Amino acid sequence: MQIHSDPAHATAEIGEAVRSARREQGLAQEELALAAGISTKTLHNVEGGTSGMRVDTLLRLLGVLGLGFEISARAPSAPLCRPERGPPAGEMEPEA
Repeated sequence: MQIHSDPAHATAEIGEAVRSARREQGLAQEELALAAGISTKTLHNVEGGTSGMRVDTLLRLLGVLGLGFEISARAPSAPLCRPERGPPAGEMEPEA
């Protein structure tokens, strides 16, 4: 699953992935929360896409569900918000 780079969308997509995997495995929220060592309320918030999810919480959930987490480089054509700046030192700006 490719996660959207916008944090609001990303948390919702992660939450849906966790909920879907939990349901596919026939687990109740209480069972998954207990196995992951988190509260049912925290799991409810994760599945609901509430922002502010801790990485360790996500990794615990993924571990219990048998899911992985991967970080990879972005394609150059899809940068995150980056301030405009001049060329690196020693390079000239292209002529218009």
